Amino acid sequence: MITKASGAEGGYQEKVQPCLDAGIPCIVITRPAPLVTGDELLESQAAFAARLTRWLAAA
Repeated sequence: MITKASGAEGGYQEKVQPCLDAGIPCIVITRPAPLVTGDELLESQAAFAARLTRWLAAA
């Protein structure tokens, strides 16, 4: 069986257990981890804004 990791929290076992009971393989597809977190993005935008402000002040 192929399934995706979604649904109610803790629902993983409910999806996988029938496969384990029947002795059949179960492939669970998960969402890839983001390359940049929200905090990192905001930090990057803030750093860009600060640099742009300094650059404009020097011009």
